[in-house]
Amino acid sequence: MASPDIPTRPSPALVEAISAFLDEPTWLRDRRLEALRAYDVLSWPSGEEEEWRRTPMAGVPLDDYTVHLPSAAGAPARLAALGLDSGSRVAQTDGVLLAQSLDPTLAAQGVILAPLSQAAREDEALVRAYLHATVPVTESRFTALSAALWTQGLFCYVPKGVQADLPLRHLIGKSAPGAGAQGLFGQTLLVAGEGAAVSLIEAAASDDGPAGASAFAHRTVEIAAGVNSDVRYVGLQHWGHDVNAFVTQRLRTARDARVLSASVAFGGRLSRERIVLDAAEAGISADLVGLFVGTGDQHIEYDTRQDHTAVGGRSDLQIKGALDDRASAVQYGVVAISPEGQKTSGHQTMRNLLLSSGAAADPIPVLEIEADDVQCSHAAAVGPVDPDHIFYLQTRGIPPEEAERMVVQGFLDVVTQRLPDEDLRHAVDELVHERLDPVPAKDDGGGP
Repeated sequence: MASPDIPTRPSPALVEAISAFLDEPTWLRDRRLEALRAYDVLSWPSGEEEEWRRTPMAGVPLDDYTVHLPSAAGAPARLAALGLDSGSRVAQTDGVLLAQSLDPTLAAQGVILAPLSQAAREDEALVRAYLHATVPVTESRFTALSAALWTQGLFCYVPKGVQADLPLRHLIGKSAPGAGAQGLFGQTLLVAGEGAAVSLIEAAASDDGPAGASAFAHRTVEIAAGVNSDVRYVGLQHWGHDVNAFVTQRLRTARDARVLSASVAFGGRLSRERIVLDAAEAGISADLVGLFVGTGDQHIEYDTRQDHTAVGGRSDLQIKGALDDRASAVQYGVVAISPEGQKTSGHQTMRNLLLSSGAAADPIPVLEIEADDVQCSHAAAVGPVDPDHIFYLQTRGIPPEEAERMVVQGFLDVVTQRLPDEDLRHAVDELVHERLDPVPAKDDGGGP
């Protein structure tokens, strides 16, 4: 259904309009209004907080934007180019449902993959029980705003003991911007029951807007991994250069759960992800991985926390990225182990390749350890490509620009190969190649 935009600041009228357009039950509309009240009393980061003081917030339209209600729209070219629009999936642009499909065998086993508004009608008890249980709306003004204004929502549920061997996908598009700034908000809820297994890939993209265009996007991702479950989640973004994109993700792990959370960032003017592992039960195993390529004046930032409050857990953070032109990156990562977290291992690795003298990176690993029987480590590196690697390839007849691209692609491939979807790995390889081709050799010195 077409609808005019409802402009500017969040309001009860805007919330009720969104809820009506999505045909939501009353309880979900009321949840949105509660979130709006929380938004009204919370504040944006001041920039003085340690984890925010390196984030370039100037120019982000936090309080002045237009929300596009669901209306006729197609997938942006960048989203279609990923080649992921097949199999079990939900595809949305500006909240418009473009495609929905689920493998019949999985559906017969009780797996749910649906827009969140639809699931709230058809599977009310499940959605009510889990929505906002992992990421409270009061966690930040960002999470309250998304809880009030989301139009692109997803519910993915895998029941106890079900092995969802095929990757499930959520494709998120943003239409071409009009006049003024655009707001786009999302809410993802992924739940795996005891002994269940699931791989969910979320891919968000938009085409570049015209000069002067601006957008503010935020998505809240809640992941609840049940006892002895195996959960793999990937969030990929290839937003246009007009988008300032924020993500708040929290993984809540039950006993002996195994989780992989992978973040892949290529687009946007500003990309910032807050990823928290809540390891509150024993025996969990978690891998948090990130891959990014920044060019132009992009800023790409990860704010991570591995929070262990139970015995015998394991977590490993690995972030790798390459920066060209005037692009910049920050990784602020905390491993926190409480006194109850004995026999835990927590590790961090942050490595940044600088492909030009104007690029910059600031990796900041932090350890907050209150237990004495643990294994913890951190490593951070910033530097150019090792010229010896380039020289070696040149002696094999490879031109220097192609040699550097090959070295960088190999550096990032360690992360790419951990992604749980062959089509996704191919899409990431293609995007890395596109972003790095050509990459002239500009610096001397050793690399990370």
